[in-house]
Amino acid sequence: MMLRLLVASLCFVAAARSITAPAQCAHVTDAEFTCDYSAMDAGERPIDFTAFDPKPQQLHVTVNGIVPYIGDTQMFSSAFSGIDTATFDSNDPASLTLDCGWSGGIFLSSGAFANMSHVQHFSIRNCGLYNIPSEAFKELGNLDYFKIENGKIDEVNINAWMSLNVERLTSDSHAIPRNLGKIEISLHETFHYYFTHWSALQHEESYGGCSQSKYYEFGLNLETLTSDIFKYNTKIKYIDVSDNLFTSFPEDIFELLDSLAEVHVANVPWGCTCENTWFVPYGIEKNISFHGDLRCSSGDGVFKYYYDNCVSKETCTGIVMGSQCVTVLAIIVLLIALASAVMSTIALVLIAILKKTHDAADQKKRAAIGRWNQVIDSTLAWKRPKV
Repeated sequence: MMLRLLVASLCFVAAARSITAPAQCAHVTDAEFTCDYSAMDAGERPIDFTAFDPKPQQLHVTVNGIVPYIGDTQMFSSAFSGIDTATFDSNDPASLTLDCGWSGGIFLSSGAFANMSHVQHFSIRNCGLYNIPSEAFKELGNLDYFKIENGKIDEVNINAWMSLNVERLTSDSHAIPRNLGKIEISLHETFHYYFTHWSALQHEESYGGCSQSKYYEFGLNLETLTSDIFKYNTKIKYIDVSDNLFTSFPEDIFELLDSLAEVHVANVPWGCTCENTWFVPYGIEKNISFHGDLRCSSGDGVFKYYYDNCVSKETCTGIVMGSQCVTVLAIIVLLIALASAVMSTIALVLIAILKKTHDAADQKKRAAIGRWNQVIDSTLAWKRPKV
């Protein structure tokens, strides 16, 4: 009886424990919550970590306007910095997503993501990003996945990506079953910014950081690419530049990318010239695979165009022998060699004949001398006195 009462009491306590969330936030499932930051008033900001139970492993925040709000220095309370990730489900990443819906936009300020260094997957969705300021993502530290999708970006500070590291995180830092090490940017509208400055994402290496993503994916309706986009990221292995408007690669775009293995290019109107298809032999030389519907704007395949129009085809000026073209000079040299061989053979035969003849004559001479010696011996024997 007492045991039943104890079990009932424990069940009652467990049922009595309620899931809590800050104002304008709601529980979704397990350790996942949503918050509407754009609806919070001054007393509800920053988002209060202590009001969450369970602790938020996945946090989806609706934003619109200035982030963080005017007069605020951060979106998330300082207590987030002490979050115990050991309580997280090791099968899921700690994630933070900002979402503007389908018509919102944000002015992003530096320091917005203070206290959120535990985040492993970070996304901005459906936002008109009016700006990305200097060191915008500094407080996020090391990420396994960084994504900006839909919407547009108007302006990016040249130092926007400093101190942001995107790489495949090791099991020591988290236990996500599949590590990505990936940056993905896919926008609806053209990226109104000179893409040259994206090299700043990798300049962090020269400052002692390790901003080394191994996968880049860009779908920005870009009209041009510059040669310094990727060259500072020596660990990059995969690049996807599909769904853009550029028509060629700069010739040194892949220089120093010693780990590069695959480049995906789909839905790009390639301007086929021998100069623009330089990457075909380059890929063979560097063991880089190019994938996608690589087709010229005329409809021909890029690889077919290159081999049909850009590979020099030699015209044989001599004599075709099988699959080989033998030049006149080679024929003359061959004839001289044959003549020399014939003359050498004749000389050897003549030497052999002369030697044989000489040996026969010498043998006859020795035989004649032997017979003459016998005659002399007989004559001398007749004249000797008998004893």
